Amino acid sequence: QHQGTNLNLLPLFIQHKEEYLYYRTDHHWTTYGAYLAYAAWMEQKGETPASYDAVDYGKSENFLGTYYSTSKAVQAKEDTLLYQKIPATLTIQGVDQPKEGVYDESKLAQRDQYGGFLYGNNALTTLSCPGLSDQQEGSVLVIKDSYANALVPYLLYHYEKVVVVDLR
Repeated sequence: QHQGTNLNLLPLFIQHKEEYLYYRTDHHWTTYGAYLAYAAWMEQKGETPASYDAVDYGKSENFLGTYYSTSKAVQAKEDTLLYQKIPATLTIQGVDQPKEGVYDESKLAQRDQYGGFLYGNNALTTLSCPGLSDQQEGSVLVIKDSYANALVPYLLYHYEKVVVVDLR
């Protein structure tokens, strides 16, 4: 259901500015930054967000993002990339077999580790994870850019089906 309002995250992110909200070597939110955005949206809708600590996370401690790829700064300190280990099923348009989980862990051995979220930037992805929480109801359509990649998995705690469209 459309709420008819925008969500201004600037005051929230300023309030948390001393925390790890953005990667040093990449332009994206960290998974924690994405969580804060998700939680703010749920609260704006009058819903209780899932607890950040209730989610099981995988970790890569050698993430070097797009800023690093552009500059190749020798002194760059590697980031820590967390990804949700949610046993969802992903159906990707044009891919015959569904994917299990919300993150392609094979990307951890590649340069573009951020591309593991939602198995990359696909035109149409459908996620489901029945029984993940007792709050799941209905479905939601997300029209996204890459910032949403780390946020979308949290929506599975509220919706039976999450449909993701990437127009790029």
